[in-house]
Amino acid sequence: MNSNMNNLNSFNSSQVSFDLKKEIRAFSKHWMWFILSTTFCMISVYFYLRYTPSEYGASGKIMLMLNDGSNPADAILEDMGQFSNSASHNVEDEILVLMSRELMRGVVSKLELNKQIFAKGRIIDSEFFPISRAPFKVNFMESDSLIYESNFDFSVQIVSETSFNLTCKSGASVEAVSKNVFFGKNATTPIGDIIVTPNTKNISKLAGKTFNIKIRTLDRVARKYRNAIEVYPSQSGSKVINLYLEDRSTNKAEAIINMLVDDYNTMAIDAKNTQANNTADFIGERIDIIATDLSSVEDD
Repeated sequence: MNSNMNNLNSFNSSQVSFDLKKEIRAFSKHWMWFILSTTFCMISVYFYLRYTPSEYGASGKIMLMLNDGSNPADAILEDMGQFSNSASHNVEDEILVLMSRELMRGVVSKLELNKQIFAKGRIIDSEFFPISRAPFKVNFMESDSLIYESNFDFSVQIVSETSFNLTCKSGASVEAVSKNVFFGKNATTPIGDIIVTPNTKNISKLAGKTFNIKIRTLDRVARKYRNAIEVYPSQSGSKVINLYLEDRSTNKAEAIINMLVDDYNTMAIDAKNTQANNTADFIGERIDIIATDLSSVEDD
């Protein structure tokens, strides 16, 4: 009992002997490191929030117009086993169509997503979308089929109202070559001649500014957005399909979803028309066969 009391007294005395001022003085000797580390963290957070590209989300909905068996001709074909009218299978099939390679290639081609123009910044570059918003236009002399299969980067530095410096590489291991070119004149590049024309009234205001142009293959860009876009039914058994896409440009994400929906609707209408024509032809052929058989029986 006495030993326990002695231990308790020693423990209390150790607590009482704790000198707060002494501990603060020990840490205050390194006050400069505390200030420097705090300042560094604050500056790092500022630059991270200021210059890290933000991702914006865009969403859309589409109502699938599926066969419900109300068409008598479709009902006849279904009874004959020509096609299945399962709603769940149809929804899954339509989702696969929306995410198809060919449909996304069409979207990339129409929106010119394989061509990008960036205004060079101190830390990050800002993209012009649509590409027609850039202060100049780049016209390619080669066919679209060649441009769709090309990976190529070059830059344009505005010199004056009449000319610019074109910088590009003629090969992977060759240093970049810069040359002065006049607006509206042919300029030779590894993927063929190009013509750069001003797209603003006073382009001389941009003298000294540099713009980077990136050309990517159509399949590569289409594959990128096929993997990025999300397509799923709003709920189980629903015919309403949700589409969601994140991109650094809200305008681009919205344009991709809108174009994808438009192209899907156009394709669906064409498919409906084709199906209706095929159904009409099928029934017409059967009627002709029946009429021939009846005529033969009547003659007999």
